[in-house]
Amino acid sequence: MQSKINNVMQKFNFEGQSCSLQYWEYKQSGHKGRLTVADQLFVSSRNRRGLREYRNRCLKKKVSVGPDTEVDQEYLAGLAAQKKVAFERTSCDPDQILGQLVVPVFSYQGADEKLIGVIELTTFFAKESYEEDFNQIQSLLQKESLATTYMANI
Repeated sequence: MQSKINNVMQKFNFEGQSCSLQYWEYKQSGHKGRLTVADQLFVSSRNRRGLREYRNRCLKKKVSVGPDTEVDQEYLAGLAAQKKVAFERTSCDPDQILGQLVVPVFSYQGADEKLIGVIELTTFFAKESYEEDFNQIQSLLQKESLATTYMANI
């Protein structure tokens, strides 16, 4: 599974954006699960201080996910895993500094989809929309026989 995620992230076309991609691996334990970026692939188009600082904060964090779990809004990846839809933080939010797109990743077990993690795109400057980035990630996932769901508005 890791090689499929690596392929998606390595093939992502940053198109000159100053941004990074990181993968939050999901591990389930009982009714709850945890997301972590520790020991997971991180790809950056440019070495920007704000992107490095955000990555370092994420490395120290394990995000709990479950039916009765309060999700820390600073780590949007937890919300994507909890709700099982993609979310974006755009320039429409006046308090937003970095922009984000978080995309839940599913593998198939028979006819069922199983959450395996979240791919997070973080941009140095928030964009008006991440629809094109979402479509690119979705297409790359499909080529690896993985899936995601639609984008939600927050």
